[in-house]
Amino acid sequence: MHSSNGLKRASGILLCLLFFGALARAEPTSECQPTINPDLLAKHYDLATGKLPAPDYLDVVLECNVPRVGHLDRVPSNWLEAERAVYSSALETAKAQILVVPFQVQGYAFDRIERALMSIDLTYELSARLDVPDPTLVARAVGEGSRRIDQAAILELARRVHVRKVIVPFVGHDDSHAMTITIQVLDVAATNSGMRVLETKQLDWRAIPFTNDAPPFMKFHEMLPQMLTDLSCWHQNNAPICPGGRNKSRSAVFR
Repeated sequence: MHSSNGLKRASGILLCLLFFGALARAEPTSECQPTINPDLLAKHYDLATGKLPAPDYLDVVLECNVPRVGHLDRVPSNWLEAERAVYSSALETAKAQILVVPFQVQGYAFDRIERALMSIDLTYELSARLDVPDPTLVARAVGEGSRRIDQAAILELARRVHVRKVIVPFVGHDDSHAMTITIQVLDVAATNSGMRVLETKQLDWRAIPFTNDAPPFMKFHEMLPQMLTDLSCWHQNNAPICPGGRNKSRSAVFR
């Protein structure tokens, strides 16, 4: 019996190795370049100067080294789908003026706990002025711990909680202790075919240094009040209308 199980396990491992080996031999795209690891290719994205939000670096590595993975549909999980449905339904009765989506990954990722702390901090700061759904429930409704969240799922949750504004934050680092944060404010509206984005306001904060003594979530906490003031000073054309953040309520852009 043990010999039979061992043979099955070995056969399964061999099949997996052959499968991924075949995928890896597929021709990478021309934008993929060698990295410091000679066995890996990746596209170069400069968080300091490039367009934001940047891709999740893990997706970039997979795309370059296992190209067919990018064209495969994710295997659905009945358990995860059921959990999302339960928590989405629970949020329908919440009193909400704005929805805060969990922090998503751009560039190199911080772990899910770091991102969760930042999401809770952002929600807490906004909840002093606005009705904001519980961040833990929101995370479960869109997929707890997800590195990136499909916009369709975000808009569907916005429809269910009856909000007209959605905060969509991203965070990552450059592997050299410099953090980049992007925060988008989406104006959304219900249509016959579902929710759609009317306008997106976005601000970026680049090359924020962090250390073991001043980790990312602490740096974010220190910067958060000014970040929200900066966001409140941008109107529909993404031009500053209250330099210095003194002429407009910090929550005005979120109403």
